Amino acid sequence: MKTKSLFLAGASMLTIFSCDTNKYSEVDQVKATSDLENFVDSVETAAQMRPMPDWSVTDKRFGELESTAKEINKDLGVEDTDVISLEERYQDAVADAKQEAENFDRSADLHMKNVEAWWENKSKEMKTGTKIASTEIEASTRESLDWLTANFDNLSDDAKEKFTKISTDISLN
Repeated sequence: MKTKSLFLAGASMLTIFSCDTNKYSEVDQVKATSDLENFVDSVETAAQMRPMPDWSVTDKRFGELESTAKEINKDLGVEDTDVISLEERYQDAVADAKQEAENFDRSADLHMKNVEAWWENKSKEMKTGTKIASTEIEASTRESLDWLTANFDNLSDDAKEKFTKISTDISLN
């Protein structure tokens, strides 16, 4: 009887230690990688549509998703190749978006300077409070006004304020 009890206790211990001790499953791994990929896809899409002003929030969320995926992969003994690939895509998307934002800001600044210089010259010629006919606007200034109008929502607050002040003083047909 003693031998039988000892054998049952040993078998129970062997069963306990031979069970899978992973905290996560393959389903968790697939979901974590999919969540990370979806996030990177959304960052790539958003970066193409409009410059993203606060990268700290985006970086924090990416870090959380990446950390979860790596933790699950480590628990399952799976290599992080997909996570590393997604990290590279994310870094490329961020770099591209930041470059796009710099290009946009540079363009906005050039267009705003063009309009301001034109307005400064024209406003000296006029009495205060009168409107300038849009036919008097030079082609390059018209192009800048059109660009600023089309991109108004993405302008900095300072540029929006300057543009609004100038555009209310002229007739933009």
